[in-house]
Parts: sequence; structure tokens; C-alpha cells
Amino acid sequence: MKQARKINNALFNSLNSNISDPFIVIDHNGEILSLNRYAEVLFSIKAPAKNIFELFSDQSIDRLSDLIEKVFSGNGPVSESINLVLKSGGEFNVNVIINSYNEENELFIFCTFRKQEYKLGLEGIARLKVQTINTQDIISNNLILDIIEQIKSLYPFTYIGKEKMNKEINKLEEMFWLKDNNGIYVLANNKLADNLGVKSSQIEGKQAMSFLPAYLIDFYNAIEKYISETLNCISLDGIPFAGSGDPTKYQTIEIPLSDTDNNIIAIIGIAGIKEKRIENQAAEISNEPLVNILENFPGVAAIFDNEGIIKHQSKEFSKLASTEILDLRNFNYKNVLPLNISEKIRHSLELKSV
Repeated sequence: MKQARKINNALFNSLNSNISDPFIVIDHNGEILSLNRYAEVLFSIKAPAKNIFELFSDQSIDRLSDLIEKVFSGNGPVSESINLVLKSGGEFNVNVIINSYNEENELFIFCTFRKQEYKLGLEGIARLKVQTINTQDIISNNLILDIIEQIKSLYPFTYIGKEKMNKEINKLEEMFWLKDNNGIYVLANNKLADNLGVKSSQIEGKQAMSFLPAYLIDFYNAIEKYISETLNCISLDGIPFAGSGDPTKYQTIEIPLSDTDNNIIAIIGIAGIKEKRIENQAAEISNEPLVNILENFPGVAAIFDNEGIIKHQSKEFSKLASTEILDLRNFNYKNVLPLNISEKIRHSLELKSV
């Protein structure tokens, strides 16, 4: 007869109540012994609790299994950023922290899943945040939420449907746009057109990248690719358009629309004056060192001073170097990067200073 497992429910309940990230306790076979409400919501877990490996795709299961093995072989916690794909169809970029706990010869595995937030400081863009939550949690304007729902039901538009949505978005005080999956503007309201100094008819049908400052194009391409691949919302403290006034006053949100096969079909964009609560959130992280911010950035990025000296860099940026030096800070980019890359950076910096 199998001996009943001894579970310290008081400990697990305390952990569930005090950990604000999705948190799951499993045994060595992956059976879910305890979890908090954040894990229930994020992974759509309903009672009775399942085996954790029943929740994810085969590839995600392999990654989790490898991390659990690392805990046992290294005798310590493991923390890594991974992409988790649910069997139900959801997908999340998370930093997973796994540790083991022994109590009276019972082995328990603690799994914490922290949703990724990538942040990057650039002129015109103060902060970049990845959102894996509902749009209602980042947009408080009910009129915008209603417009988003209308677009979801009408897109792709008929002529009448497009005219209807143009009237709706022109009621907004915020800038509003819709791009197709090729980055072409399908809708652009008068507020956006006024800020760009053109008519809305001059925006629709044009590539969105043609309205960006040259030095932000590569960065914004990376954001667009990320939205397309993950279907996550993106929130920017700032505004990516050229000639839009003081960018620090704005918040920009981009929301992907997908078909039934989770293929992206369009991206909705909204830019408006930041609300007080958003400004307070930005203030809380404003002192975070750039070196730590870039440490978590998943792509190639660096901050230069006016003389072309590299002040901070991401891990991926160092791979571009023509030298074996990994830490490129305080070097002039011309001395450590290949000529073809240096020329592109020089051209971007010259455009930025115009």
C-alpha cells in the first residue's frame, strides 16, 4: 500500500498567499501539489489539479525537464528565461525559477514563473514593457475598448466598415492607428495626422516605418517582430513618431490581432498623454541602472554618447564586435565594430543629430 504523502499545507498556503508571481509546487513526477491563483489564471488550471507536464507543448516540457534536472545536478536553484507554449494554445515568455525542498524525506519542487518585461532607455522612448495581460488592464478608456472590439469583428474591412471605423477613431483624443501584417497603415485618425503634420489620407496605405526617425527603425522592427511572434501587447513610455512634440508626455500601446490559427493579421496602436498612475509606475523604475536594463534585453542594443562611446550594451551586441572583448563599454564603436556596421551606426547618429 502506497504511503500517503506528507504535505505541509500551512507552508504551501503561506507561499501561495505571499508570492505575487505564478507559483506551482510539484513532486518529482510533475504532479501539481499546490499552486496560487496567479498560476491558475495564467495557465488556465482548473480543479482538480493536473500534472504540470499536461499543460505544455512537448518542446516546453523538454525545457522544463532540463531545468529541473539542473536543480538536482547543481544542488541549487535555477533561473532561466524560456518560452512556454500551452497545449490550450497560449504562449508566454517567462523567467522560470526552480528550486527543490525536502521535508521528512519528501521532495518538493518549487516553480515560479515571472512574466518577462523588457525595458530599454532611448531618446523618445523612455521604457518598453511587454504585456501578457488583458487590454482592459492597460487601457481605461471605454471608448477605445469598444473601438477595439468593433475592429476585431469587422476586420478585414469592407468599404462601409472602414468608413464607419474612421468616424469612430476620429472621436478620440488619442492618436489611433491600425496596421496590417505587412506594416501598412489601414487606419489613421486625425489626431495622429495632426501630430505628423499631414492628412490621414496621406498616412493610410503607407509603410509605418516611413514615419519613424531613422535611428529607431531597427529597434522598432525588433518590437514588431516580437509582437508578431508572441502576440503580446507592447507598452512604450514615449512615442516613436518623428515630429510629435515632447515624447516623454506620451504612452504608446500596440495590440496584436490574430486569426483562429494564432497568425497575426493586424496591429492596433494607441498613443495618448500618460495618466498619472502610469507616470508613477515609470518613476518607480526610473533609477534602475541602464546596465541592468540592457542585461535583460533579448536583442542587439547599445547606448552611445555624443562622441560615439559605448556606454551600455546588451549581451547580443558584443557578438557584433570584430574583437574578442565582451565588455565594449567605454570603447568608441568605430574601434571595435566591423566597418559595415560602424557605417550604419555613423549614418544613424548623423540623422539623429539633424
